[in-house]
This record gives sequence, structure tokens and C-alpha cells, in this order.
Amino acid sequence: QGGLHVVADGERITIVGPDRLGVFCRVAGALSLHDLDVVEANVYSEGGVAVDEFRVTVGGSGVLPWDDVRADIIRSVEGRLAVQARLDERARNTRRRDRLGPSQFPARVRLDNDATREATVLEAIGPDRLGLLYGLTRTLADLDLNVESAKIHTMGSDVVDTFYVTTASGAKVTDAYHQAEIHRALMHVLDPSF
Repeated sequence: QGGLHVVADGERITIVGPDRLGVFCRVAGALSLHDLDVVEANVYSEGGVAVDEFRVTVGGSGVLPWDDVRADIIRSVEGRLAVQARLDERARNTRRRDRLGPSQFPARVRLDNDATREATVLEAIGPDRLGLLYGLTRTLADLDLNVESAKIHTMGSDVVDTFYVTTASGAKVTDAYHQAEIHRALMHVLDPSF
């Protein structure tokens, strides 16, 4: 549908389609709506095609409603799903994250321009919660950053998410003001009291 292919195999979901700003965050948001915890994700983009691979675990329901998940991923990527409004409604109506226990890592963000030749590496660490990956990736899209690849890891009640990003022109983020704004925005997502 529209060049977008969604394949589910066990607890792995692969999405292949045209690369455009915000696809990763829209998929992450759709997964959150179905009580699917993203425990690992890999994102690749080349030649105008994006491949997003997610490994998920099922939350409280224990059921993977693949037809509904697939439909919502497509709706979300096409911009026909009110992801943030739906996540806010879910957050008000659930205490799902209370079962994870206390966080082991304080919220922090690290930017590194020396780790790779092509991209700025952003590392976001902190307590996990409903819609966190969506919030982080939506923030990157709002700041006009392309996620070239990402490594997402959930460890108990915490996340260690690493994003390889470039600016809209395909360069590393070298402007100090832009770096400070990225840090501020991601910290706000990780810890709204920041």
C-alpha cells in the first residue's frame, strides 16, 4: 500500500518504504498504541528507501493483534492517525509502567561528532515509559534531523537509545546552538522536569 510494506514475524516487525522525515517516530508511536514495548530497533536508510526493524514484547494483553498493528502503522506513516492524542489518552487511563520498578539510570543525553565520519551520534538514556521512543524520535524530526540509523535497547525500566543523525543537508550537527537545543529538547522528553 503506497509502497509501504509491513511484515511481522514473531516479535519482529519490519517496515520497508520510501524514506522521509518522521517515519521512524510514526511507526514507534503506532507500536506504543498497541501496548508493544520496543526492546530493540534498527533503522537504515539508503537510496531513498528506509528499512525499520523493531523487536517488540507484548504488554499486559499478551496478544499481538497484527492486523490492527499493521493498519495503524500504515495510517500513522500516512499521517492519518492522531498518535500523540491517543498516547495521551492511554497515559491518563493506565498505570502500565508502574510494574517496571525504579529506574537505574538518571536521564542524560550525549552528542558525539567523533564516533563516525558521516553522522552525529546522539545517546539518550533514562527511565522508560509509554510512548518514550515516539517522543524522542518525534523531537528529532521536529528539529529537522534525519535518523540515518538507530540502536534502541530497553533494559528493565530503562532505555539506552542511540541515534545516528544528520541535518537536512546531510551533514553532522556542528552548530553549538543547534546542539544545545537538541540536548534541551531530548532532556525534556526524558525528564519533563528538566
